[in-house]
Amino acid sequence: MRINMRISLALVVSLTAGAALLAQDESKSEPLFVGHDDMNIKFENGGLVAAASTYRVTASHRDQPGQSEVHEKVTDIFYVTDGQATVVLGGELTGSKMTRPYEYRGNAIRNGQAYEVTKGDVLVIPAGTPHWFQAVPDEVSYLVVKVIPE
Repeated sequence: MRINMRISLALVVSLTAGAALLAQDESKSEPLFVGHDDMNIKFENGGLVAAASTYRVTASHRDQPGQSEVHEKVTDIFYVTDGQATVVLGGELTGSKMTRPYEYRGNAIRNGQAYEVTKGDVLVIPAGTPHWFQAVPDEVSYLVVKVIPE
């Protein structure tokens, strides 16, 4: 029963936050507060925290490596909130394919720099920089801020 209540609470919080985001008028740029309980739920499952035309904030959670990627126009800022991972930055994507305009994904990175990241670490990944969660020994949670040019 506890698991079902937790899932139901997560769904209600997600739907409420989503409705609030949709109702937010970007031209007003009103402040947004998201409490730690809501953020904990977001980090458990991953999810959108806030978005506007010039930014996007997402709570992310991984328990396995991902694809390598590069965004031609968007800068990513990662703040690790829990766990650890090996993140590779720079170099070049291998097996690169465009997945949407200005976005590419691949199966690895060649000649990049590997960083062991843990709770409290920050990565700033300028637009055009390949990046890849190469290894996730157990789990890693991180806040992603995408800076989108106008």
